Amino acid sequence: MYEREEAYYFTRVSKCFMDQMDAQAPKTIIIERQLKLHQALKECCPTSNVLFCYYHILKTLKTQYAFLEREKPDEFKMLTDLPIIDTVAEFEA
Repeated sequence: MYEREEAYYFTRVSKCFMDQMDAQAPKTIIIERQLKLHQALKECCPTSNVLFCYYHILKTLKTQYAFLEREKPDEFKMLTDLPIIDTVAEFEA
């Protein structure tokens, strides 16, 4: 039941967002790591790129794969050395 409610509210918020934007979908939307919000935004804003926040993804990786830091440090480094985008052109690409 909770998942359906969550999806409903994310869909509702996404529609309200588009109303406030006068139905002009932004080129890119950056969110934390809520998959239901990602799905709702992709439905409401199909032309927008919906991306997950680098900080939150890295935080999750470091938490969930902390055991690798001890057992396989090279693999842990590979996971946590994600590229950082420094310019608008890199971001848009």
